[in-house]
Amino acid sequence: MKKIRFATYYGMLGLIFIFNINAGGGGSYSSGSSSSGASSGGSSLTSGDMMKAMQLKNRLGSIEKLLYSDQFSQALTQVRLLDNEYPDNADINNYYGFIYRKMGQYNKSAQFYKKALQLDPRHKGALEYQGELFIKTNKKELAGKNLILLKNICGTSCPEYKKLEKALKKAY
Repeated sequence: MKKIRFATYYGMLGLIFIFNINAGGGGSYSSGSSSSGASSGGSSLTSGDMMKAMQLKNRLGSIEKLLYSDQFSQALTQVRLLDNEYPDNADINNYYGFIYRKMGQYNKSAQFYKKALQLDPRHKGALEYQGELFIKTNKKELAGKNLILLKNICGTSCPEYKKLEKALKKAY
């Protein structure tokens, strides 16, 4: 019995560790950001906090699947539900921005990327996607500024930097 509890305890710690490592990221549909991480300024986590963080990460992953299959209306419905439970979350606002950009609603998209970056100025996914929005709306100089920010945050080898750089080169 003690071995099971021990394994469960360290398994949960491992998940938190992995979650926090991934928290700085932002893949193709950036669900990673320090805003959704499980830590709260260095204070210890409760099991409820850990569960809530894992549930958020899982639900963001479900939304990603909808985005990968271009099911933007369904994704928007899920993001709205998630936003009610986790207000003022940079990842959720990044998803809103992504969905509205893909749906051609650029003003709404811009508002949500702006909010995501107000919540987490180092959100790599929001910087990349806002840069893509800038390109789409013929504001390439602003996209270039986002590229510089990404370089300062994660260097030139992170996926967000590479994707925005490629989009900018293609735009010129």
